[in-house]
Amino acid sequence: MRFAESQGKVALAYTELWLGHQGDITQRHDTLGRPRLTPTPVEDMRDAYRRCEPLLSPYPPLNRVTTHAEVLTTILGVMGYSNEELRQIDPAKLSLEEARELIRKKVPGASAAPAEKLVSVDELPGFLTGGWQIVSAMGMDRAVLRQG
Repeated sequence: MRFAESQGKVALAYTELWLGHQGDITQRHDTLGRPRLTPTPVEDMRDAYRRCEPLLSPYPPLNRVTTHAEVLTTILGVMGYSNEELRQIDPAKLSLEEARELIRKKVPGASAAPAEKLVSVDELPGFLTGGWQIVSAMGMDRAVLRQG
C-alpha cells in the first residue's frame, strides 16, 4: 500500500483506516461521531482501492470477455488439442454446449452412460429385463447394477 500511496493512487488516511489504525482527528470528525462512514467516503475508498488493486495483485487485471476465451483455450490445450486445432477455434464465439462438446471429444468415455447404477428394488425388474446385472445389494431396498 505504501507503493500505491507513493504513486498517488490512495491517501495515507485511507490506508491507515484499512489497516485498522485509530487514525488522526480528521477521520474522527469525518464520521461525525457516528459508528459508520457515510456513503460518499466509502465509495471514494472503493475507487481508491480499485486504483491500487493492480499493484496489490500478483496477477494481471482480468477482462471478462478475454478471460473466458483464455480459460477455455487453456482447458482445451490441457485436454489434448494441438496448437493448430486451437487456432481454428474461436473460443469467444463458442456457446456453452459447443465448448462442452469439444471437451467431450477428448475425454474418453465422457459421453458414455455410467457403467454402474444404484436403483431401488422397485425399479429392479425393469433394469434386469433391459440387460443390467446385479453387482451387489445395498441394504434391503437398493441394489447396484452393471450394464451387461
